[in-house]
Amino acid sequence: MSTQSPKSTTPNGAQSDHLLRAHRKLARTLRSTHYGHHVREYPADAPPTGVGFAKHVGNNTPFVVRDFASAWPAMSSSQDGRTEGRWTNEFLTTIMGETEVSVAITGDGRADAVVLVEGVEVAKVVKKDANPSVTEQIVQVNVTSEGHKDSVRYVFATPHTAQLPFSTALSYLLSTQQRLPVPNIPSHVTCSKHATRPSSNPLTTTTESPLSSTSHQPIIYLQAQNDCLRSEYPHLLNHLPMTELHPAWVTDVLGDSPEAINLWVGTKHSVSTMHSDPYENIYVVIRGSKTFVIAPPGEAWFYSKSWFGTAEWVESQEPGPQNDQSDGEPATDEHVAEEEKKIPYVTLQASEVDSKIPWYAIPHPLHVSEELLERYPRLRHRPRPYTVTVHAGDMLYLPRGWLHHVEQHEDEYGLCVAVNSWFEGWDGGMGRDWGLGRFVESIDCI
Repeated sequence: MSTQSPKSTTPNGAQSDHLLRAHRKLARTLRSTHYGHHVREYPADAPPTGVGFAKHVGNNTPFVVRDFASAWPAMSSSQDGRTEGRWTNEFLTTIMGETEVSVAITGDGRADAVVLVEGVEVAKVVKKDANPSVTEQIVQVNVTSEGHKDSVRYVFATPHTAQLPFSTALSYLLSTQQRLPVPNIPSHVTCSKHATRPSSNPLTTTTESPLSSTSHQPIIYLQAQNDCLRSEYPHLLNHLPMTELHPAWVTDVLGDSPEAINLWVGTKHSVSTMHSDPYENIYVVIRGSKTFVIAPPGEAWFYSKSWFGTAEWVESQEPGPQNDQSDGEPATDEHVAEEEKKIPYVTLQASEVDSKIPWYAIPHPLHVSEELLERYPRLRHRPRPYTVTVHAGDMLYLPRGWLHHVEQHEDEYGLCVAVNSWFEGWDGGMGRDWGLGRFVESIDCI
């Protein structure tokens, strides 16, 4: 009589066990021989050489250069006797003024993220044979004011994008948004009219805290990922030393024509959830700091990318102030400038039935709820991701295909500001580890 467990005697169970062991072995091997056990750091006076950077790109390994931008005019301060060109709040307002820029607006601070919506109608699950690289988890929502409390599904939510004067957006970030409590990592949105906004720190909780899906005080983030520094902020671009943003050891390897140069301006209220990009990323923080939680492409399998029905944050038709869910100091006419009232309250609305997006469901890679562990059992076996904090003046090289979750922390003057450049890389090639990541994602043991 066989003494094997029922799981290992079934073909599917045996296959699952073999795949799990193979992926764990692959992750251990790559970390011990390839990535190392921490993100490498270089000092400003000894950054990588061209050959050294080429090795990082070829091996798909990230690194940080500390104080990379400390000599930039944007980083100048009264302490070192240089103040002209420093990117203070006043300087940014003077340079940009009333120029209209793209602003991402959400009710929970996550511009592109999977949220758990309570009160939904579920569409028939559709098999996506054309793209087997992600787990089939297709759902569709129809969020109503009352909803169906017994119907709970995940959806991919995109932000409402508005064109606003830069001065208006900056004023809101520095005043109204500062008074809002920091959202936790909300596990789901509910349609209850009486739900309240969570107020705990996102680093310390995974508790399911429902948000109202009727009308939300807006959380804004200047983060248009469309080459916005060149297209929307050319006056600021003139105050960046391009030869220092893209030093020779970068351009000798990646070329001198980045696909995009972007500006990021926000507060701790905005979080970028786990995702990957098909570009080589040179990321420089100018004010505040950013904490990146990252994992290599070869470990993507553990995070169970899935297909989700879509929803979007849209401008609310309900009056905003009476729906203020803030636990902080209530907004008054003395606190809120008239121009800030141009920023609309938002509500979550379902997209078209056939709209589907592949994404990672976890709100935070270090803090995963038991519910998600049950739903995505591979997460229990994920290697601990790398964590690196990029301070003002530091540069992070994040290779293409690396999964990353990003939180930001504003400086003493209320902002986090960063710029980044995306490069295609060698001859537009996708790179060895990008291909490995896509292969790993395509293996499905469910």
